[in-house]
Amino acid sequence: MGAESEQIRVLGVEYWLNWQVGVCALIILIPSTVAAAIAAKRMRNKRGGDRDDGDGLRRSDLWVPCWSNLSPVWVLGYRVFAMAIMGWILYLMVLFDGLWSFNFYTIWTLSLLTAYFGVIPASPLNTMFAE
Repeated sequence: MGAESEQIRVLGVEYWLNWQVGVCALIILIPSTVAAAIAAKRMRNKRGGDRDDGDGLRRSDLWVPCWSNLSPVWVLGYRVFAMAIMGWILYLMVLFDGLWSFNFYTIWTLSLLTAYFGVIPASPLNTMFAE
């Protein structure tokens, strides 16, 4: 009977009155409010006739670092290194746990990130050497 009454207490109003719930709500609400305010300000500026500073999105904007002293080759090397490490971790997890490990969404996330870091280094090569 003790466990059942504990479960009822947790599912009741008392749960929502815990301080942790308020902190979690603030963690979500504050950045959302700031993002909405920034988006609204940018939309007002566009309607007012203000031009955007940039010329739009270029192909190289997706991979060129913001720090101008950092060579794109270092970014490319980092992505290749990250893909190799994540691929090795994924290989070991499947080796020791078998395909059962794909039952968990975290392994699918790791797989997708590994594929991302495997495909993305190939995309800037033509842009990097064309510029």
